[in-house]
Amino acid sequence: MSGTPVKVHIYDISKGMARSMSYAFLGKQIDGVWHTGVVVYGREYFFGGGGIEYCPPCGTILGPPDNIYDCGTTEIPYELFMEYLNELSNTSFRPECYHLLDHNCNTFSNELANFLTGKGIPPQITNLPADVLSTPFGSMIRPFIDAMTVSPSGGQPMSVPRTTPVSHPPPPLGQNSARASSTRLPTTSNDVLKGKSAAHTVPPTATARTEKGKEFDMDRNAVVFGSREVLASYKCLQQRLAEKLKPEEVVVLDEVYEYLTCKNQTWSLGRSHISLIGRVLNISDVNEETHTTLLKCLQLALLKEDILQLVIHDNERSLMKLVKTFEASALAVKVEITKLLINMCNSKAGFDWLTSISQWPIESQEICNCSITNQTCVSCLLDENIQLKDVGAALAYNLSRFKVTEDSAVEVGSALIQCLSCQVSEKTAFHCLFALDSFSKINREVADLCAVIGLDLTLYKDRSTRLAQICANLQRTLASG
Repeated sequence: MSGTPVKVHIYDISKGMARSMSYAFLGKQIDGVWHTGVVVYGREYFFGGGGIEYCPPCGTILGPPDNIYDCGTTEIPYELFMEYLNELSNTSFRPECYHLLDHNCNTFSNELANFLTGKGIPPQITNLPADVLSTPFGSMIRPFIDAMTVSPSGGQPMSVPRTTPVSHPPPPLGQNSARASSTRLPTTSNDVLKGKSAAHTVPPTATARTEKGKEFDMDRNAVVFGSREVLASYKCLQQRLAEKLKPEEVVVLDEVYEYLTCKNQTWSLGRSHISLIGRVLNISDVNEETHTTLLKCLQLALLKEDILQLVIHDNERSLMKLVKTFEASALAVKVEITKLLINMCNSKAGFDWLTSISQWPIESQEICNCSITNQTCVSCLLDENIQLKDVGAALAYNLSRFKVTEDSAVEVGSALIQCLSCQVSEKTAFHCLFALDSFSKINREVADLCAVIGLDLTLYKDRSTRLAQICANLQRTLASG
């Protein structure tokens, strides 16, 4: 197991002034006034006057770090990490516990780094307050420092304080529940969770490709699927599964429902919840309706970043093992499995996981996530069923918002060309053409395939304004070789 990298971002909040002026004031050289954050699992965590907060790496007002300290890797599971963070946020690292000298961001970073790797942050950072206070000037200004706090803007709090009322009480925090704090959903994903339509588009992440043109910008948003209406059928689902599950498993399933219906969670699902869904989906005598209902619930859950991270860091790869059963599944189940992948591609973290080329064993063979994702997409695009073509095109579209490998571009690109030779809807045509344009830029072989097979763009450019625009873009790409 390779482990997850752990870095400490080190910022000089004096912006060099400490190095140039400290000797004159303190009588000793101070290289910086340090703020630190621990970067792990795709986020930067830090402690300040607002308690434990998180942001994307380098996401606070401080900008890029002055130094990055490599702590090595951690084998701590994401679920346990979140449980530990939530415990800290409600005990020793509550907002009122902050003290600029005695209990600050560096205290937190040192404790968190030790928990993750057994290795603390550099001692010159943790010893800085003692170095300052050991000087006459430091002792003189201590009363003023005691009243100060540092909390760089740009972070989000780890959890809702225990004293904050919530619309629904959380379920019992037993072994099946992670004491993880809820993460704020991106506004767009939250809109999806509140909405009633089956498919939506949300703005791309900061790492997604940008294009010029207002209409094109609007249409290049990610496709996501999710409807809260599926939760209305939960009671029926519960009854159908009652005889197949143990009492404690029914409790776990109830917690999944509670989590998806609660608007202000102070807790998160754990690995046991995801594992149970995966196990139920693999029960041979569970009917198709039960399968599709569970898959739709999982689609909703994957729009929440903490659940996405939980799936990504699941060493059992439960979701990928489920996707591997695609070919043997019923049509309705195939459609919902593909929608799971589409929702994961809403984020860069999900895309990176789905397109990972790291090999892992299954059924006495080695396979990678990228291979399973590509096979699923291609199978949908080449199927005669229009529903599968639609979701296959949406998956290719979401994949194309980021940079796939050259081999993936050819594999999926050839299927896109064949799909476009059939009668498809305007939406499916747009998704196919957008992805084809992207893949042609990644690998020239895709453009050559368009010429060999004879892709006729005149069949699409008159169907809508956005199709005319993407056809023009693709034509320029094909002619630029």
